[in-house]
Amino acid sequence: MDCPQDLIRQLYGEMLPELPGIKRWTPGREKALRLRWSERAKELDWKTADEGVAWFRKFFETVSRSDFLMGRVERHNGHAGWVCDVDFLLKPERFTKIIEGGYASHRPDAT
Repeated sequence: MDCPQDLIRQLYGEMLPELPGIKRWTPGREKALRLRWSERAKELDWKTADEGVAWFRKFFETVSRSDFLMGRVERHNGHAGWVCDVDFLLKPERFTKIIEGGYASHRPDAT
């Protein structure tokens, strides 16, 4: 099943308005989202795109509760004001760490 990229991008903007918006949807970003979508669809055996969209909604909810990812913690060494962005979220190692609760402010709720 194809990844509904426009819908996921819209969901990102609606659910995480405090994070940097997506101004350009580059081929690299498109590929990264498609790969993350495919990995989760296979692993979780999604039958419909709606299941995938619902999963990404939970994923973005998890991100929104992370003080680290949302920039609600004190930063040092030139990182003042840092918040994650869509590229950070879609990197394979970061994506996995978020899913596993590695950035949770209050230990994980499974996604």
